[in-house]
Amino acid sequence: MIKQYLMSAVLGVCSANVVAEDCLSVLGTYLTTKTDTSGIDKGMVGRTILSLAPGGFATMTDSAQGGIQGYQAFGMMQGSWNCSTGQDERTAVAVTLLDFSYPSEANPNAKVALVSIAGSVDAETGDIRGKTGVRLYPIDIDPFSNTKPDLEVGYTFEGRRLPNP
Repeated sequence: MIKQYLMSAVLGVCSANVVAEDCLSVLGTYLTTKTDTSGIDKGMVGRTILSLAPGGFATMTDSAQGGIQGYQAFGMMQGSWNCSTGQDERTAVAVTLLDFSYPSEANPNAKVALVSIAGSVDAETGDIRGKTGVRLYPIDIDPFSNTKPDLEVGYTFEGRRLPNP
């Protein structure tokens, strides 16, 4: 039941989210470098590939997906995004993603992650920067409820949009 709800939530958000014309300049795929800000991973650095697609659909893959010490392996993140233009040359971007971790011998209980990104893009240069928060919940919990997460981590990131071939 919870899996059906999560799938419906993601598909419903994406299909209802229309990207404003002002936001078309930030469409694309970005390679980012992330640095831990939660203190849990003591400055760990990793990489992500974030894609912002038409229709408000977003995906992200992470260099730690295979699992790193203390964390379960997890899949590709999927969700939605939107933006707002500001007074300066940067465009604010908000992204909400969902993800599942995989059970392992050390961590036999799968989790669902709610990933929230608040960033900004310079549409001319393709530079992106911001903060990401990750909240992990038991697999049977609605991550959009007011339930306290099992774990909450965060990191800053910066990167650049991949150039067109």
